[in-house]
Amino acid sequence: RNQIEKEKMVLGIAPLPLSPTCAPHASRQFSLPVNERLSYKSARKLDATSTKPQKVSTLTVSSIDPPVRLARRAAIMTTGVSCALLGLSDARAGTYNIQEAKAKGEAAREAKEETENPGELIVKDSGLKYRELATGNKGQPAVPDALCEIRYTVYRLSSGAYFKESSGGKPVYMWSLGYGKEGKNDLEALYRFKLTEPNSLPPAVVPAVVGMRQGGIRRVLVPPRLGWAVNDKLNPKPDTFGASRRLANHLQEPLLFEIEMVRVALPPGVDPDTMDLDEVAAKLLPQNYNQTINRPPPSALSYNSIVYK
Repeated sequence: RNQIEKEKMVLGIAPLPLSPTCAPHASRQFSLPVNERLSYKSARKLDATSTKPQKVSTLTVSSIDPPVRLARRAAIMTTGVSCALLGLSDARAGTYNIQEAKAKGEAAREAKEETENPGELIVKDSGLKYRELATGNKGQPAVPDALCEIRYTVYRLSSGAYFKESSGGKPVYMWSLGYGKEGKNDLEALYRFKLTEPNSLPPAVVPAVVGMRQGGIRRVLVPPRLGWAVNDKLNPKPDTFGASRRLANHLQEPLLFEIEMVRVALPPGVDPDTMDLDEVAAKLLPQNYNQTINRPPPSALSYNSIVYK
């Protein structure tokens, strides 16, 4: 109400009693022509001893007269139309921006796919699956009873990852040997085992090692039923307390076993050239290898957001 009465006073409709400071000038202000009147705020700033209004502000009542107000409204509408036209031109240009953004999104998706699923997915007729990250071309291929020396890394799948039995999914580090990770002094360390020896490797990994040569790298998906979850004597085991805790927390989840072949020593009297390595690997497949990876019970699952096939 006070604000409305103030505006009426400024327009000369119903003068309000002003404060003692500007009261002497109220009558004089409304005796002036409308274009010379000062605003209410300016009137409050007048000197009480002065007989003329001081031009302390350039704002006058004429600035809010109806004709000027209509002109201002027209200017605002004109500005709005101009902005709308500019918006249309920007929208047309935005079509190309959308296509450009789409192309960038596709490139990012492909880069993410390559990071999560590196190498080439190999699927044998027997159902054996692994990813070939690097092809070894030195030495003899690994065969049953061959003495192998490897470096390895064990990963888990990130929470929320979707995968099939293709050893895909975003890898999260668990533990390793031979790469000096987590401050370990193991750059020269190798894991030595005899291929097909019980408990030397997870059963899901053994057939994937057949045929590997020096310098080859393969990544294999290890379901819980073919890994450490069902056999606490299975090697290789974590060599630090932190790695052991991580394995215990994700024991009921599929893991990724990445193996790098460093050296292969064939058993005496064995000639790999006379062997069908794919057939040898197929014979080493566990009976339940091709079963669907079922979701474990909630009580045995650390991260319930992982989607199982």
